[in-house]
Amino acid sequence: MSSLCQAAEPPRIRATVVSEAPIIDGYLDDRVWQQAFAVEDFTQVEPIPGAEPSERTLIYVARDEKNLYFGIRCYDRDPSSIVAKRMQRDASIFYDDRVEIVLDTFHDHRNGYLFAINPVGGRQDAIFEGEIFMQEWDGIWYAEARLDEQGWVAEIAIPFQTLSYDPGTDTWGINMLRGIRRNDERIHWADPTLDRAFFNMSHAGVLEGMRGISQGLGLDIKPYFSLGYEDDPSIDRSKEIVEPGGDIAFKLTPSLTATATVNTDFAETEIDEAQSTVTRFALFFPEKRDFFLQDAGIFEFADLQHEIISPDGDTDANGRPFFSRKIGLSATGEEVDILAGGKLTGRIGPLNIGLLDVQLDEHDDVNSQNLAVGRVAVNLFGESKLGAIVTNGDPNSNENNTLVGTDFNYRNSQFLGNRVLEGRLWYQHSFSPGVNDKEMAYGATLSYPNDRVNWFVNYREIEENFNPALGFVNRRGFRRYEGQFRYRIRPGGVLRTIDNTVEGKVFTDSSNDVQTWRVRVFPFTLTNDVGDFIQFAYAHDYDAPRVPFPIKDNIFIPSGRYDFDQGAISLRSSRNRPFRANFTVAGGSFYSGETLHIVPGLEWRPSKHLFFSGDYNLTQLWVDALRLKSDGTFSAKKSEYVLRHLVRARVDISFTPNLSWNTFVQWDDSSDSMAINSRLRWIVQDGRELFLVFTQLLETEDGIERGLTQPLAKIGWTFRY
Repeated sequence: MSSLCQAAEPPRIRATVVSEAPIIDGYLDDRVWQQAFAVEDFTQVEPIPGAEPSERTLIYVARDEKNLYFGIRCYDRDPSSIVAKRMQRDASIFYDDRVEIVLDTFHDHRNGYLFAINPVGGRQDAIFEGEIFMQEWDGIWYAEARLDEQGWVAEIAIPFQTLSYDPGTDTWGINMLRGIRRNDERIHWADPTLDRAFFNMSHAGVLEGMRGISQGLGLDIKPYFSLGYEDDPSIDRSKEIVEPGGDIAFKLTPSLTATATVNTDFAETEIDEAQSTVTRFALFFPEKRDFFLQDAGIFEFADLQHEIISPDGDTDANGRPFFSRKIGLSATGEEVDILAGGKLTGRIGPLNIGLLDVQLDEHDDVNSQNLAVGRVAVNLFGESKLGAIVTNGDPNSNENNTLVGTDFNYRNSQFLGNRVLEGRLWYQHSFSPGVNDKEMAYGATLSYPNDRVNWFVNYREIEENFNPALGFVNRRGFRRYEGQFRYRIRPGGVLRTIDNTVEGKVFTDSSNDVQTWRVRVFPFTLTNDVGDFIQFAYAHDYDAPRVPFPIKDNIFIPSGRYDFDQGAISLRSSRNRPFRANFTVAGGSFYSGETLHIVPGLEWRPSKHLFFSGDYNLTQLWVDALRLKSDGTFSAKKSEYVLRHLVRARVDISFTPNLSWNTFVQWDDSSDSMAINSRLRWIVQDGRELFLVFTQLLETEDGIERGLTQPLAKIGWTFRY
């Protein structure tokens, strides 16, 4: 049966208990799969909601005491049309044919794990808490896939030791998805609706037979060792790098994990991508380090998760009480040694608990610091949570800093029958020495995040002295009122969706005097049946900077009151094709002048082994501006022409799904620097990896001068008990 509404009773499947584990080799010839029950009742979600899938899919589910197994058979009447161009671990396979599996291991309809595989063995995994989705997480699991004359096949083994779960329940939440990329088809086993994200577990199916599983001792010991050399002629420093360290994770219970780290090393972490935006506010960069990513969702607060910064410099990360990148990185981005750290994360009944304590080494003029974070939330009302957070310590000061906060996160996935309604309320208060008032931040959001009609309204206030020393704040002393409304039409045929969107935000000071406001209108965003895309946009801005702010080097926009208008058009071709292009052009008035912004980009996937991409950001400004003189004063205002460039290029070579070589190069004339980061990653076995990393920084202000040079090798080896 295929029906859009299977909601009355979720589908159920029982994991077949087997005594002999399958060999994970991409062949379904093990006796396990002859014994296991197969799921094949899938329903189309796109392009025709409620329709029968265009191709047949079988997914077998089995388990033994230590692992959960999936055997996957994806039939395809035209195997030559299967899209499978990304083979590297953690590459974006969501644009390939694929199968995704989500597991709600506490069966609380709030959080879980995602595991995905494509036909050539490319794998992705993620964790999610409510609507917060974190692809940076890497778990230990095993999978193989292959193409054949009938379509493609995959096998997956997920150790229970990789997961946290409730040992007292026999049922987990589960859903399964297959993507058929050539016609952008998506089919679900459970909850086949466009109004809820696939990882919304409120209407997921049920996986039975999960009592009696084991994590062994639940002990992971991961020693690692880094060996390399660092030479930086700009500061006349060179040194050898010999860094032993290690992590230990122990599951006190299947749902509660204690983790310790000693002499923590993040040498293999890829450099941040530069961002091109003309803004007077600090930029936000996401966390990429494994120690902080484990169970990171437990520490998320309200709706202050990271997202792409907007053209006006605003980001919904502003006001985060805890931002793990503050730990181990100085205010200027230099690495600071983490001497030791510990975490306790997990769940006890309805309680979600996260405790973090880290000892930083001394750096610059800052003494060795102890930093601590505590987070607790209790499950309420089916899908909602009430939580609190406390942080203590300042990684970039010898002064103490404490923050307390509370949040209520409401979600109802059965609003008006089958729609989603969400709400957030939050409050924070920081305590800094010598400051006695205006240290609060608070906000509220109400949203209706559904397919045809999608809207939200938001209010946020961050007072002048609010200081989350372990969090993120890039603008203080304001009130923000924000709203967005999108209406989507699905006409059918070649044109998949037509979106009409309007959004606006207003910033005032504490006296409600308007500082900034922006209205953006997207009259048409058109997407066809394979993912080609065109979008038109118009924006009107008002901004009243009270002091001059820089747009490049010593060129400053004067303080004052400004109204300006811009228009934009963006085109993007589908990733279904080996060659993909995108192009954005925007222009109009800008503060005291005019601007033109051009962003072309290219991607080329000639085979599953190779991926090339590049983009170029060109910003031109014709403005009346000030120049900062050497004595700290400004010259008289005059006409200035400012040209800014940002170039990024990436080459990924995947020899196998577990052996890859990635090179990333970027240059921007805003910082007059170029960065080259080349990284060879060999996954000998999940949890056992070797990295060879080469980083070269170049200064380009006056010709090309060598900056930091760092070749490095790192090996990490996980032992499980």
